[in-house]
Amino acid sequence: MACAVLIVMSIEINWQLTLLSLLRKPIMAVIIKRYGEQLHTRFKSAQATFSSLNNHAQENLISIRMIKAFGIEDH
Repeated sequence: MACAVLIVMSIEINWQLTLLSLLRKPIMAVIIKRYGEQLHTRFKSAQATFSSLNNHAQENLISIRMIKAFGIEDH
């Protein structure tokens, strides 16, 4: 389908405009790859931080439940 579109664009519309529209594709691929890797790295870091925060909150809630269950809290 892409080949058919390129053929129709180059024959029916204008081959120079077709070339001009295709020139930015490699540049976009490089930019997307670069920023995609950065985004992936930062997302993994954010997920790790969120996981740590979640674990800390869960430990605190478990500690509160244990204190209440054993009646250790001061009245």
